[in-house]
Amino acid sequence: MSPAAFKQQVTQLNAELTRCYDYCDAVRSNRRLGSTHEALDKLQAGLKESIHGIQLEYNALRKVIGTRMDLGDDTARLAINAAIREVQVDIQSRLFNVAFKRRESNEPEMPGFKQLLKKVQTVEDHVTITLENLAQRFESEKAHVPKPALKPALKNDQAIISLKELDILIKHMKNSWTEMAVSGTGKVLYVNAFDDKIQQWEKPEGYIKELPRSSKPSK
Repeated sequence: MSPAAFKQQVTQLNAELTRCYDYCDAVRSNRRLGSTHEALDKLQAGLKESIHGIQLEYNALRKVIGTRMDLGDDTARLAINAAIREVQVDIQSRLFNVAFKRRESNEPEMPGFKQLLKKVQTVEDHVTITLENLAQRFESEKAHVPKPALKPALKNDQAIISLKELDILIKHMKNSWTEMAVSGTGKVLYVNAFDDKIQQWEKPEGYIKELPRSSKPSK
């Protein structure tokens, strides 16, 4: 799907409405309007207002929402697609028939310009509501986006490490020992760096933090 799928739909809708406007000109050229002249004028003016109104509404909301308006969402795209279909089937086809279809001399012509104007206005109202609802959904989603957790303030002697680094550190501490002189025995006791309850007289393997030479018991 194009990242501007919804924007393209809005553009197409206005293009279909513009085609309706052009068909009104064709009606003027091809038909004797008589008393329906004023109704056609109002329909054409209504089409022009709807085209500008829809585009202005879209542009205004896009300035607030940003490029997400270009894509829209499923709900909005379905609504605009229905509006396009309504313009094509109920308004555009009717104006085309009035402008170009041949009629028998005894067949009455019933353009229904007032009814077409009401349909144009209804389409514009529905599209405006669709645009506003889309913008509200985007704003609601934005409001519910969780804020990233703040990193804790660290002191000068603190640092953040990963779980992998922590595992390596714990493994190193479990294999590290500290020498401790035991008075009266002349021996050195080895105390585990990870758990000081683990103690042994036999010199262990691994890293050993030795006592200063002056503190070691004499053999």
